Amino acid sequence: RFEWSFRGRANSITFEMLEIAKQAGCQRIHLGIETATDEGLRELKKGITVQQVRDVLGWCRKLGIRTIGDFIICLPFERSKQEVVDNIEKLIDLSPDYAQFNFLQPIPGSAVYDTGIKEGIIDAKSWDNFASSPYAEFEPPLWTQYVSKPEIAELFKFAYKRFYLRPGYILSNLAKISTGYEFKKFLYGGIKILFEQ
Repeated sequence: RFEWSFRGRANSITFEMLEIAKQAGCQRIHLGIETATDEGLRELKKGITVQQVRDVLGWCRKLGIRTIGDFIICLPFERSKQEVVDNIEKLIDLSPDYAQFNFLQPIPGSAVYDTGIKEGIIDAKSWDNFASSPYAEFEPPLWTQYVSKPEIAELFKFAYKRFYLRPGYILSNLAKISTGYEFKKFLYGGIKILFEQ
């Protein structure tokens, strides 16, 4: 027996599958949730619904399988800073055990990248220049149509603080700690979120 985890999609997971996975040692599932509205999920062509995500997260809680939700903020359909904040709140409401936030980085070959070039949001040469002469300081272009780059950085920090620094979340996770190593890790993570600029 050994412990393992996997990355899954909410529309391809069943309760029966999770029961078998748990019996076989599954401890954790990473779910690519990205956004917390059905409209947004349709825009992203995810092929999943918010209800499917809720079902999987609920089954995992019931079976004692930890969940990590992967989320993207500052998506093209989030047309203001407030809309990004509203979506972060909805993502938090889904309540995975852990959250990983990222901001949209359109990459060549994706529909959003092509749209960004057409609308002049993305510099068509940025990736080409990097591909022909890679350099460590390269920053992939961001979707800055409605939210500026400094605001994206601010919202990114806000998302992590808002998720991990909730009193109920902290107390619940402290109660689950069983070793000194886990406590140190928990403390280090909290300090990093609080003070990282």
